[in-house]
Amino acid sequence: MNLSVFLWLVQDVKVQVTAQQQREFGNEKLSHSVTDPCDWDVYIDLNDPWRKDIPANVLPGLDASFKSDYKMDGHWFRFGESTETKMQSRCAPLLHCGTRRPVWLNVSHPTLKTREVQHYACVPGLTRDDCCQETLPIKIRLCEDPEDGEHFYVYKLPATPFDAAYCTGKWNVGTCLGTLPEGQRGLFPALCEQRRELPVCLPPGIYPATWKQY
Repeated sequence: MNLSVFLWLVQDVKVQVTAQQQREFGNEKLSHSVTDPCDWDVYIDLNDPWRKDIPANVLPGLDASFKSDYKMDGHWFRFGESTETKMQSRCAPLLHCGTRRPVWLNVSHPTLKTREVQHYACVPGLTRDDCCQETLPIKIRLCEDPEDGEHFYVYKLPATPFDAAYCTGKWNVGTCLGTLPEGQRGLFPALCEQRRELPVCLPPGIYPATWKQY
């Protein structure tokens, strides 16, 4: 075999290998692109009880130990075991949800199951009137369980600042706390915003502009 033939064969092998690699890479990209984030083997469950926006998860002060989602890596996540649980969609006050700065969704959740939706989550500042000091790009998908037909949300979440974590609430749950009998309103005293989905009792003086007094 002369040198020119040898070089031609080597070049041909290189081209074939490169083409094969491109096909494999293309198939990998295709399989990744058609992956459904609603599939149970795609999303990761986050069942942390400290994420709930309830009085029991309010920290006593800025010097208290707190949770953080700074290690989030952009995977798809589902909050809670209940289909009612979703990312909080109101301005969660400082020190709620087991963290210093609760991250919340500043728009309504999508109602169509056909596609992913790009939104932004809000990271509050360290003052009462700063509900959205910075934003984080996230994706949301409304899913339906094929077995029982229940709906739930999955979220593609990036890392948060070191002193922040994603906060959860519930959807379509009950009525506003202000509709309760008067004797049941004075525990903190109760503050509630009727437009929102999750009634919450809060100590007075926390984001007073956000809440309606009863």
